[in-house]
Amino acid sequence: MSCSNRHDAVLVEQMNQLFTDTITKYKDSAGVIPALAGDVFRHHEEDSAAVSDFGSCQNTAKAPVNVSAPEVFMAARYLNAMEQQLEQKGVDMRLRLLDAFLANLGQEQSAHRPAKTCPYSVKQDCVIHPVRPLECRNQSAENAGGAAPEVMSAIQNALQTALAEAEYPADLYDLNHALTIVMHNDDAEIAWLANKDPLAAAALSV
Repeated sequence: MSCSNRHDAVLVEQMNQLFTDTITKYKDSAGVIPALAGDVFRHHEEDSAAVSDFGSCQNTAKAPVNVSAPEVFMAARYLNAMEQQLEQKGVDMRLRLLDAFLANLGQEQSAHRPAKTCPYSVKQDCVIHPVRPLECRNQSAENAGGAAPEVMSAIQNALQTALAEAEYPADLYDLNHALTIVMHNDDAEIAWLANKDPLAAAALSV
């Protein structure tokens, strides 16, 4: 095993232990979702360039954004909390998400798919910026020259392993499809906490 591979393996092991500890602390509690998402975001910020400029996020509309369930639920919580404020600006996120999902029906889920308008971009502002997923953060850091691809991979692998060991659904999902499901299903988060997978239709492994 090369030095690089050994380092990556150690990184995954360390992160896996962190996620496992978090799950143990919050097991069967809704608090496990923000706690795990917080771990994901914090790890990425510690190991990549901290970037807040929205302009560098635009490339995420070119392909499906791969996300874990905790990231999906955090985005849904944030959008629900911001719903009235967004509606005052004439923004219906449920409709925007549904439109984005329907626009992709019948198209191959490919990184080479033509770019489309990101449903989270409203007047050049990312409406989920505080809880934007790991892949969006990594794209911003990459555009700024500060991303380490192995860091995102290590975080995703470690989180998936920890979730699977705790018997939580551990797939990666298409963000738009998964959020469309959650925003139209009030019981989705409860089902996931009960070890069911309400996001299965959006799983990228399907």
